[in-house]
Amino acid sequence: MQYAIRFTLSFLVMVSHFWADLLPGGDGALAVMGFYVISGYVITLVWTKSYSTAPNGFKRFWINRFIRLYPVFLLSSIFGILVIYLYPEAARTIHPLMELPWSPEGGAGLAAAGINPSLNWAVLIPQVSLVGYQAPAFWRLPITFSPNAWSVNMELYFYLVFSLGLTATFARAKAFFYFSLIIVGTFYILLVLFGHGIFATSFFLPYFNINYYMIFYRTPVGIMFFFALGALVYFLPKHQYPTALKFSALAALLLVPLIIVPTTSAIITRLLVFGLLCALVLHLWSDSKPTGLLKFVGDLSYPLFLLHWQMGVLVSGCTSLEKNSAMFFYLAASASVLASALVVLCLEHPLERYRDRIRPT
Repeated sequence: MQYAIRFTLSFLVMVSHFWADLLPGGDGALAVMGFYVISGYVITLVWTKSYSTAPNGFKRFWINRFIRLYPVFLLSSIFGILVIYLYPEAARTIHPLMELPWSPEGGAGLAAAGINPSLNWAVLIPQVSLVGYQAPAFWRLPITFSPNAWSVNMELYFYLVFSLGLTATFARAKAFFYFSLIIVGTFYILLVLFGHGIFATSFFLPYFNINYYMIFYRTPVGIMFFFALGALVYFLPKHQYPTALKFSALAALLLVPLIIVPTTSAIITRLLVFGLLCALVLHLWSDSKPTGLLKFVGDLSYPLFLLHWQMGVLVSGCTSLEKNSAMFFYLAASASVLASALVVLCLEHPLERYRDRIRPT
């Protein structure tokens, strides 16, 4: 089921970026948090079952992760540079941060962010290395070639602590989950007190201007909860559950993006609920290794997640269509799925043979 969920989440991200009106209460943040739950589950599974006791397990784990993540990421950045170069106006329309750092507009964006435009070469560092998309020095960087890559960079931090044994046992996974729960609970109290203007005095005024949503969404403060939740689900005992319960949980998961919420605390609550439902679905549906079409559909999720912005620019540049319209959505979504399928067949599947050699048996 996790393969089907992964594709569904990637598709939801694409829908939220191409035609937001189809998800009146949803945005890509929901799907990203769902990805973190799945990643916590999967990384705990593969580390515990395959790498933790294998010779050179840490090294083999990271070589495998590199082959899994980096080639598609690098392709997405190179393709991003190409489409921005070919269709700069379309790129700015589709995503305001898709800009070339050496262009006049890119230089102006760097200057507006307080970055010396002569350092535009430094912008390339996170764009080609992946490391640095989430480093504090780059949080205000107004340029990206692959807009969704920041979340992949965030995953690397948790891969590191997981590969150091943070969730290698049920006891450790529970401890990590309780710790993340304390952090999220404390953050939520601060959000309620300061994010909504309670204690509105001059002493507390600086705390009212904090972007609590971005802290929760783009830093380990909130993200660790979802990884910890996925790790915990892996260790929970599996049972046979009624089919009605399975489909009810799945329906509830898909319903959340349709619910409109007005305030920051409600938005963050929705993220937490979505993560919990994603964990529940993972637990209820027994997860055997998929084959055939289901595996192929699941494999589409990563390239689709990274490449759909660039395909949107390409479609807009070729047709002059703008996002949030039906025709643009149909063309851009179809082109994104097709491009993702080509990446899977021509890049990911050939590389999978090398990953199989590295993976412990």
